[in-house]
Amino acid sequence: MGSRVGSRLTIGATMVALATTALHSNQSEADALRRSKAVYAALTSYADTGTVIGEYGGFSSHAAFKTYFRRKGTVDFYFDYTLQYDLYAQDSSRLTYKNSRRLWWMRNRNLQTYNVETKEHRTYPPTANQAASLNEPRTKGASLLITELLFRSANLPGTILQIEESSDAGMEEVGGHPCFKVIGVAAQYYPSGQRTGVRQVTVWIDRDTLLIRKVFEDTAKSYGPDAINRLTFLLDPQANPTLDDSKFDVQIPGIQ
Repeated sequence: MGSRVGSRLTIGATMVALATTALHSNQSEADALRRSKAVYAALTSYADTGTVIGEYGGFSSHAAFKTYFRRKGTVDFYFDYTLQYDLYAQDSSRLTYKNSRRLWWMRNRNLQTYNVETKEHRTYPPTANQAASLNEPRTKGASLLITELLFRSANLPGTILQIEESSDAGMEEVGGHPCFKVIGVAAQYYPSGQRTGVRQVTVWIDRDTLLIRKVFEDTAKSYGPDAINRLTFLLDPQANPTLDDSKFDVQIPGIQ
């Protein structure tokens, strides 16, 4: 998988300021997580729908996303992310956050992105740093969470590959599905080697498919003692579904 996918989704040395900890040796890895990574690497197609809930001091965010991925000669890819903020703090001076929607899609080795609010459209040919466009902060990590496992050779800085150590923590159900529960510690590294963003991450992996159904990221240790910055991802994944061309043909007025 490595060389084939890497040729479709290139990555440059200056992609991001923070690198994934996949470059650093894991101290230990839960068996369920190790097996799950291997399953994603072997998939010929993948689809999901999901939500991500962010909890912060004074407000929350809720986003919906969906993914389509297919290896059929070349790689076809589609990711749709819609974010909504919910200001539950009754403070009129608080900044009003704008909702947003982003699209990514790849056909014929060209990756394109579209910002629905600003109408900004960009195209990244195979010779460009295509992977960099997936590292979109406003998706709260959703654009990287599973993509990092599908495009493994791109070494995307997503949460799962940032888990340095993890252990199996029994079984729990998620949406009626028995899941392996894995508790780990994730971190990021600056190019200098300085460690940052250290946080506890819990992953629920479907017992039958070994696909990820839930991820919880706790507040990083670098935040203040009273700070809250938590993320919960819920996914409904499918392994090797039949996906026709229509899933990857994005029709946007004014864009060919």
